[in-house]
Amino acid sequence: MIVLDTHVWVWWVHGDAQIQPSQSSAIEEAESDVIGVSAISCWEVAKLVERGRLVLPRPPEEWIASALHYPGIRLIGLSPEIAVASARLPGSFHRDPADQIIVATARVNGCSLVTSDQKIISYEHVERVSRLANGALAADLAHGAVARLLGEGEAGGGLDPCGLPQDLVDRRDRVFASDSILYGDIQVR
Repeated sequence: MIVLDTHVWVWWVHGDAQIQPSQSSAIEEAESDVIGVSAISCWEVAKLVERGRLVLPRPPEEWIASALHYPGIRLIGLSPEIAVASARLPGSFHRDPADQIIVATARVNGCSLVTSDQKIISYEHVERVSRLANGALAADLAHGAVARLLGEGEAGGGLDPCGLPQDLVDRRDRVFASDSILYGDIQVR
């Protein structure tokens, strides 16, 4: 089982070019198992539409109903255990309650979170796993590092000084140029 952060869920449903091939591969592999979407992600999508920060091809209630029927998707409710865990996350984590709930959802369910949110990637107390285009397993590191290779294999573009494929570093730098998350052509802050 994996859990999708809200922006990754939106990107995946729309086949957006911003979803990393590693994220797309991890999601496709989880289709035969469980792809978890936190109930708070439905609220986030509706709020983004309400504020004009996300444009969907249909009303949010229809989009959400359709997006929850994708292969492998399971809506994960806000249980009392997740609610309490979100208020007791270890270490230092930012104050966004939706992010706290999504992280707690992954932690309570003992699974990985698929995200491009730098604030979550920097948080060392949640597992983040993705697959690189060349199939090597990559596990996200805390404190701003995007991934460390656990498998062997060469990716195009060579390696950076940390041993990461250069194309992954370039993608990371483009995605994390600011603290905002991009939904299609709309930048969400």
